[in-house]
Amino acid sequence: MHEFVTGAARRAMPLLSGLRRMAGRVDGALGCVLLCGVLAAAVLGPLAAPNDPAADEVSRRLQPPSVRYPLGTDELGRCVLSRLLVGTRYSVGTGVAIVAVSLLVGAVLGAVAGYAGGAADRLIMGAVDAMLAFPGLVLAIVIAGVLGPSLFNAMLALAAVHWTAYARIARGSVLSARTEPYVEAARALGAGPVRLLVRHILPNCISPLLVMATFGLGHMVLAASALSFLGLGVQAPTPEWGAMLNRGRDFLLVAPHMMTWPGLAITLTVLGFNLTGDALRDAMDVRQPARL
Repeated sequence: MHEFVTGAARRAMPLLSGLRRMAGRVDGALGCVLLCGVLAAAVLGPLAAPNDPAADEVSRRLQPPSVRYPLGTDELGRCVLSRLLVGTRYSVGTGVAIVAVSLLVGAVLGAVAGYAGGAADRLIMGAVDAMLAFPGLVLAIVIAGVLGPSLFNAMLALAAVHWTAYARIARGSVLSARTEPYVEAARALGAGPVRLLVRHILPNCISPLLVMATFGLGHMVLAASALSFLGLGVQAPTPEWGAMLNRGRDFLLVAPHMMTWPGLAITLTVLGFNLTGDALRDAMDVRQPARL
């Protein structure tokens, strides 16, 4: 047990060192600040909302920002700020769920393809190449359109498209790691394929997958909002940033705040993930000189 804990800690040291270097960068710190704000809104949103996000009051429809409604009201008189805060859980939570599923499926299939080789490699990577032959968002729109508009179907469509990127990274990392001396030593000591893959190879492939997942979070938040904007994701009256943009476009000239604030929320969230991913990518590369 002690050997297992010591080995896990040793493998985690490069990752922890990279996270410390990332925290010392300006862009990494700014990205973390933005993501902390998004996380706080997701956790505390329903408690911090000044009004009921579902309570409509037609007499106050399309009002500009005021003391009672800090970001104004929508076409049904609902508080935009309250709906924006509550919608953080749907927009960001959807992106996190999609990335988690895509990462799990892609990492497992990519690792199997890279380690097994032969027919398994050709079959899995053939499927990856076939999926990558189509534009990702267009294919997700087709899948979501066939399955029907709903949050679950939108998540399923995006996960079905974007696991391929993680599979390619996992395969390349496993191909590079499986010939390392420590893997050969473990094999000589009698470690089986599953043990080699799980205990010795995959832990050393975490860094590129983590960086890819950080970038993927921003991409998935944007893609999920795009599907909701097109009417294929979250359905009314559920508050979600893409759906709020869709409803606000009909009132752009008379109530621009209906589109301004959800659009700004999406922009800052994606920017936060991209800044963090960029800093994390450079911090994980020990050959990369530190920069501010």
